[in-house]
Amino acid sequence: MSGRRYFRAVALTLAATAASGQEDAADTPPPPEPPFAYRATLHAEINGTLRVSYESPPLPLSLTADYEFVDVQSAVIEGAAVRRYESAVSTVTVGDDTPATTALRPNRGPQRVFLEIGGVGVAATGGPLTHDEAGLLELPLDPLAVMRLMGSALLTDDVSDELTATAFLGVDTVRDVTADITAPRLPDEPVGRVAGTAEAADDGATVSIEFTVAWRTLPDGETVRVDLTRVDKREVGPVSPGMDVTTTAALTYVPIDPPADLAGLDPTPPEAPRYLFVPLPANAAILVTPEWRLFHGSPSVVVLRLLRSGRPVAQANLTAAARLSPGEHTPDAVFRADVANAVGAAADAIGEAVSGTREDGVRFARVVASGPGPAAADDDGPRAMEWRYVLLTAPDGRQLSALFTLDARDADAFAAEESGFINAVRFGDL
Repeated sequence: MSGRRYFRAVALTLAATAASGQEDAADTPPPPEPPFAYRATLHAEINGTLRVSYESPPLPLSLTADYEFVDVQSAVIEGAAVRRYESAVSTVTVGDDTPATTALRPNRGPQRVFLEIGGVGVAATGGPLTHDEAGLLELPLDPLAVMRLMGSALLTDDVSDELTATAFLGVDTVRDVTADITAPRLPDEPVGRVAGTAEAADDGATVSIEFTVAWRTLPDGETVRVDLTRVDKREVGPVSPGMDVTTTAALTYVPIDPPADLAGLDPTPPEAPRYLFVPLPANAAILVTPEWRLFHGSPSVVVLRLLRSGRPVAQANLTAAARLSPGEHTPDAVFRADVANAVGAAADAIGEAVSGTREDGVRFARVVASGPGPAAADDDGPRAMEWRYVLLTAPDGRQLSALFTLDARDADAFAAEESGFINAVRFGDL
């Protein structure tokens, strides 16, 4: 909840807590409030530098984003809502590149949004989001997270609990957070400020954050305005570039009557893993779990990395191979020879090709090579690595090549993940 209603609810909560020791048989629970809805607008700007690798020079980065949406919060589940975007668009410029604009596809339908460790989760009701859409909807200032922060500052003077900190900052984990809070206990108007610093980790990279967020009621007595200034210093990570950026954002939201088409939708967060839609070369595509992160995507090559607990486990490079005539496939011996030529002297051993056909007629061939890799920081010598090559051939002759690179110590644990990945690839119609 927010605005006047939010702070009235806080006051009622405190009053009920103070009176909890008094028993009155005549007391009856108040009737449930209807779902709380609001219309929000958000403008954000990000400026600074981006570094793709430690060796590369920093590149200037600028981004602007604008959103307008309606939320209907759950009356039962705290921190969950149904959201309908009326507009969502961002434009980013890196270095001397041409500005790139991303917009939410039309007729996307409502989203289920909910607080979770690491940020605000989004579950699309109208089909899986593309990688670009998912990135677009990672709001730098989300009302759900802001309201949690406001409640934390008002009630406990503590923003260090894991859900509040990670949801508001949008990071995987927070190692340390300190904050200076200015928020009256029982205000007539919502007004407050939280300024602080945090040491965090996100996508396997260390992030240092300075932030200031302030909120107030505008003269109409209903609209709440929230302003954010945030400075991020992010190291180069396994699936994300390094950044030194400043974010400024302005969010306003005003209570409205719940729209009839949203009020009846279920805002319950999904229990099953949410999937991300990733287009692949050869007009193929795949749905992956959030543990897979897109590191690079283009029409010719897609690179995904698997992270678990912030640690990179495997990398998948996917490229289109030469198209064959319908019904044909690359012989296993030829595929194994191609693998041997690709790995060269790096491999100590190259296994035999193993092949089969999926129920949908897609043929697969697999060859595993192994050998020494680069030494890790905590190792005395080179690590044992595996390079797992897989060639998928569609009935119409299209071919997709996948290379999985991983530490041999993760080989057994990765076996089921690899099998699921290969079975999840789908070739679209041309």
